[in-house]
Amino acid sequence: MISTPSASTRKILPNQVTSYDLLKAAAIILMVIDHLGAYFFPDIATFRIIGRLSAPIWLFLIGFAKSREISIEMIIGAFILAGTHTLAEGSPLPLCILVTIMLVRATLDGLMRFMNGSSQNLYIAVILLTVIGMFTVALFEYGTAAYLAAVIGYFCRRRKLLPRSRLIAIMLSCAAGYIFVQIFTFSFKSLTDGLIAGAGILAVFWLLLDFKPQIFPAIQGIGAEILMFCGRQTLLIYVAHLAAFQLIAEYVIPRL
Repeated sequence: MISTPSASTRKILPNQVTSYDLLKAAAIILMVIDHLGAYFFPDIATFRIIGRLSAPIWLFLIGFAKSREISIEMIIGAFILAGTHTLAEGSPLPLCILVTIMLVRATLDGLMRFMNGSSQNLYIAVILLTVIGMFTVALFEYGTAAYLAAVIGYFCRRRKLLPRSRLIAIMLSCAAGYIFVQIFTFSFKSLTDGLIAGAGILAVFWLLLDFKPQIFPAIQGIGAEILMFCGRQTLLIYVAHLAAFQLIAEYVIPRL
């Protein structure tokens, strides 16, 4: 779900597995599990609970990244998925997470200038993003709560400038808002399922607090090739599998 790198960007990527590759590969596995549950196994709650752990990773990486690029490939992918969602569901809404990612990338730095103004500004923004997120999930996936995960990534990138206790406090407040919106807007089969998913999301954010760019030269062979493909072709994987799942669930399975 992160934009496919441009040709110039690809030239500077190391020919070795990075921590980004590992993190994105894990997010892709969680994402596919989520979509398998959504389109083919809707009665098995476990798929969706596990799948809730994927989006926080992608959104965290937006804030953690130095670039705010919105590629033409991402825009095309969003249009493709709006079309397949309309064919399958009769409406493009909510717009896919690619639209959410583009919105966050385009506006995050402006939001952070406000949030960095004072502690009061930060927590006011967290509350507003949470409340508005309850309604905006109907328009685009994860609504304005998506910003909360990106804010965590933003501060983690700058964690050397913050006391550890301050970073944890920011993470917990943003995670609480994000989880609150997920529990009360996502179609969990029970509150218990929502709370389990929330605990998993909090664990993901906690682990991401110490994420840093690294290279893993010890990972070689076909395993390295698979991880690098997953880490560097995420947009292609996302659009291709989701469009296929939507159309198969709508037009193929009912005829079997």
